[in-house]
Amino acid sequence: MFSKKLIPSLISADVTLEGEIKSAGAIQLDGTINGQIAVNHLTIGEQGQVIGTITAEEVVIKGRVTGSVTATSVILEKSAQVQGDIFHGTLSIATGAEVDGTVKKLETENVTDLSQPKVEKRPTPKSQVAN
Repeated sequence: MFSKKLIPSLISADVTLEGEIKSAGAIQLDGTINGQIAVNHLTIGEQGQVIGTITAEEVVIKGRVTGSVTATSVILEKSAQVQGDIFHGTLSIATGAEVDGTVKKLETENVTDLSQPKVEKRPTPKSQVAN
């Protein structure tokens, strides 16, 4: 399921959250999130639902997403239902998964790496040559 041994934070089926969720770790979503999610690894269980945007390294969808998904790796299991756009580095779609939206492969430089903090590069000053 995950490329590394992570213990996910669990959002159970009886929980509904609204707002912005950020995590450097993993989330197992069996409830509902209405808002923005930015995580390293997200698994949406069969009862799970996201209404909003997802940005992640890896997303496994077994439930429902209404909104956009941007991730390095996107896996749609047979019970997945996505209404919205998917922007991916790699994509796996199981027979039975449903997508109503556009699917676009991202170039490597356009994929957000959430595992490392973003560092701004400053321009290197040019040397002045005396005449």
